[in-house]
Amino acid sequence: MNIPRHSWTAMAVVIFLAMSLWVATPYPDDHDGVNFVLGVGRFDIHWHQPHFPGYPVYIAAGKVTTTFTGSAEWGLITVSALSMAVAMLALLVISRGSAPFAGAMALLVAMMASPAVFQFGHKIFSEPMGLALLCLSALAIHGASAGPGRWTLSGFMLGLMLGVRLSWWPFAPGLAIAAFLSGRLAPMTAGLAIGIVTWLLPLAWPIGLIELFNTGLAFTQGHFADLGGSATGGGAATESVLTTRVGFLLTNLGAIAGIAPGLWGLIAGAPMALCVGVGMVTLVRHRNDVEYFSTAQRALLIGAGFYICWLALGQNVTKARHFLPFIPVVAIALAPVAKRAPMALLLAAAMMAGGAVGAHIDRHSDFPPPIQMRLWLEKNADRDTTVYCGWAERFFDLYPSKTKVYGAPRADSLPLIIASQLDPSGTRFVCSDIPGLHAQGAPVAVFPPRPADLTDIQLRLFPL
Repeated sequence: MNIPRHSWTAMAVVIFLAMSLWVATPYPDDHDGVNFVLGVGRFDIHWHQPHFPGYPVYIAAGKVTTTFTGSAEWGLITVSALSMAVAMLALLVISRGSAPFAGAMALLVAMMASPAVFQFGHKIFSEPMGLALLCLSALAIHGASAGPGRWTLSGFMLGLMLGVRLSWWPFAPGLAIAAFLSGRLAPMTAGLAIGIVTWLLPLAWPIGLIELFNTGLAFTQGHFADLGGSATGGGAATESVLTTRVGFLLTNLGAIAGIAPGLWGLIAGAPMALCVGVGMVTLVRHRNDVEYFSTAQRALLIGAGFYICWLALGQNVTKARHFLPFIPVVAIALAPVAKRAPMALLLAAAMMAGGAVGAHIDRHSDFPPPIQMRLWLEKNADRDTTVYCGWAERFFDLYPSKTKVYGAPRADSLPLIIASQLDPSGTRFVCSDIPGLHAQGAPVAVFPPRPADLTDIQLRLFPL
């Protein structure tokens, strides 16, 4: 039976979407995800629903999909799954070059099997939609002699992307440099301005530009007090803190290359990481070959170069999702491997997929640690119980519990919060997610991360 080539591509996309929705758990994975869910229900950046800059394009998409799915959680998961599929198809067109069909399919399967791509394809985060718009922006100028209209469309897509992931701004100068080199800076800039205005005016209209600016200033001053947990850290960062952050930087770059957390994640992802390394060497060897890279590829690579500097200086490197903008670089690097050794790439992809299946089968729970904690409290704690949490407290705003839960931004603020209670509970627990907490004794409960998961953080409850 001779199946048309486009049918194979469609089958790969359908399988990816089906698997993404099948393994999805309809809960957010961290407090940012909670803010997104709350924002779909009631958009208010003053109350961090979601926090500044509000992610207006992403929330608008979530509101649309929620009308079909019935819940904000499933609506946002649907946005992620569809966005990842669109991003992978766009990267396939941008990256495959002269690779034969077998190589193109190997490249598509390898990208879809990546733990970063697959996991974030069924999680409640804005990065998948941002990645889709970034890739569509590059796709608009892919190919020979892109005219002014396509450059305007590219800028427009990038402007919309900033309404999803404002922190991905380094790709704007990356695209601008590519546009300047192609003599298309004016139409690109016009499209970018139109894309930004499309979401900025509706965002600022209810409160005004000045109030929006003040809200952003107030948020960013606190949010980047330690430069957002960046690799270089703040001025007061100790050597051990810097070492930890650099470790996260390298670990999460490895995750983008195919290596999931844990021993089995390392074993299953090592062949793919090797393929990425070989491809990166090829890119470096051809760095001065103007004909080797398309305009779209150059724009993505230049933008990624700016972004890694921003990541080191002002982004939280402990979060794997902040590394998703490097997925296009991985796709570009894998293109030569797909062309010369498609079966080796397919084998590496199969190992990654096998590792993901094994990790899913080995799950002790389908729920992220904060939801595990809430379920444990509902089962084991009575109403005369108080829990003090850090970021996990936000989950109880969305999913209320019979126990009383209070947020503590830092360990040194905990005594004041406890003392402010007029009627203290008989049973009190403190959660390990409070920054600076040094609890004594054994925990009463431990809520571990799911195997090979890129977002989960272990939580522990200690008696107080």
